[in-house]
Amino acid sequence: MFSKKLLSFTLFSILMAPFQTGIAGEMGAKEGRFDVYIPNLPASNEFSAGAIFLRPGGSNDYAVLVDPFNSNVPTPILSPSWQPEGIDPDFSAGFSLNFRHVFPESGNDINFYWAHLRTTDNGTFPVNRAAPPAQQMAGPFWNVGPDAGTTSAANGQLQYRYDVFNTDLAKHIYFDPNLKTRIFAGVSGLWLEQKIIANFSGIDPILGPYTFGITTKSKYNAAGIRLGIDGEYQGFYNINAVGLLAGNLYIGSQQPSTGATGTGSVLAGTGIPVNHQSISHKSFVQVVPALDAKLGLKYSRQSNDKLFSIEAGYMAAIYVNAIQNYVPSTYVPGSLGIVSGAVFLQSLLKTTDSFSVDGPYVTASLKM
Repeated sequence: MFSKKLLSFTLFSILMAPFQTGIAGEMGAKEGRFDVYIPNLPASNEFSAGAIFLRPGGSNDYAVLVDPFNSNVPTPILSPSWQPEGIDPDFSAGFSLNFRHVFPESGNDINFYWAHLRTTDNGTFPVNRAAPPAQQMAGPFWNVGPDAGTTSAANGQLQYRYDVFNTDLAKHIYFDPNLKTRIFAGVSGLWLEQKIIANFSGIDPILGPYTFGITTKSKYNAAGIRLGIDGEYQGFYNINAVGLLAGNLYIGSQQPSTGATGTGSVLAGTGIPVNHQSISHKSFVQVVPALDAKLGLKYSRQSNDKLFSIEAGYMAAIYVNAIQNYVPSTYVPGSLGIVSGAVFLQSLLKTTDSFSVDGPYVTASLKM
């Protein structure tokens, strides 16, 4: 029995030998040995400011192009094709601010981070109104049938408002000789708004000119928990590789709304120069999981008791099902549709989409 225990202990010692670690702050790299330890960091404060150039992503479609279109052909109409038209957002400039305080001789820190972004992008597309069979038409997703065939112009605008604020506590763990990591946990706040504006116009052969615009807006304000890891790998010439990966779980208020405005001869004849309609919904609680990451390079230079750093790389984040809207689905058969400047809805549709941002960033930091 004793020999079996001795054999087991010997095998265990052999297997664990490569992973022996020192968990003392004063320990450092040992020649020919891999160490994992919590460093005794001195007290310090680090201030960072950066520029972010992010491209928002979500549900960016606002209209449909129908090709070909000929309202004079008896039903069934010429076999058309439908092409959704969307707005492709560009990279837009924002900023980030960060403050970190390291507690002395503990390997712990507290970190505050804020990112701010506002974007506006526009889109339009040509609609061929030549004689059939080259004639095309356009319209919103729910009004692309023959009765909307005189819509000849469409344009859209996409707006985003995005703010995220993170507060986390971290434990520093060093993997000698080259890797420094922070394992952190904390809380996060998210303020997100998407607005899509779509405008349509045309000249109906009977009703005359008309316009119709529809605006969908989704607002999500939430707070949640955050858990992740970031690291810095020592390279050459004071240039290190840096990275971050974090998961978030938000709980907050979702507020979708849709509004429409229209003009036309039918409305004007009843004393309504501009018609206003809306789909409103009270706010409700929504849970949103999220993931954010970054990868970059960092150059640092020591000057007396101060450390100056410049970091640049690529960052991305995704918020699952953070955008929700209620939009028209079908309207009452026999009603005139958008050519009258107003609609009478038969059914609504709830849409759900994720939101993402990605793009390059650059930050400057001063540690003292």
